Amino acid sequence: MPTPCFFPQRLRRILLEHSSADYINNCKYGLHGPIEVLHRRSLEALELDYNESEDGLRPRRCYDELLPVMEEYGEDYWLDRCLSDTLALTSEIDGRLLCEANCDCDEWYWCKNETEHVSYHPFKREDMYRQCMANAVNEIEAEAWR
Repeated sequence: MPTPCFFPQRLRRILLEHSSADYINNCKYGLHGPIEVLHRRSLEALELDYNESEDGLRPRRCYDELLPVMEEYGEDYWLDRCLSDTLALTSEIDGRLLCEANCDCDEWYWCKNETEHVSYHPFKREDMYRQCMANAVNEIEAEAWR
């Protein structure tokens, strides 16, 4: 299974910059795994939708309205549609959350750039994951000396 390199310390600044958003979209093409950042308001809205279902095991309105979307696209696209279209929550885009080829971040493999991405994706082997981590950390250390 593909694994992202994740740098939680880089997330704090992004959260502060988007405090008015209900969730932060990580790619201009919509939510992409592996990182999804939701404000508490989004979780509360989802909880209410879950509570509306008979058994509480799925969000009623999102499930009823978007089942074909989930079957065709996957959970990240479904979640984006659920939050924005069905639950009428607001998002803001911040490309620093995710660096992957599918989001026009062609340098994802090297894990080096000056935008301080929170995550790089995908890495399918442990050695590649370790190299990404080392490259990103070395980049941080180099910036500290500038």
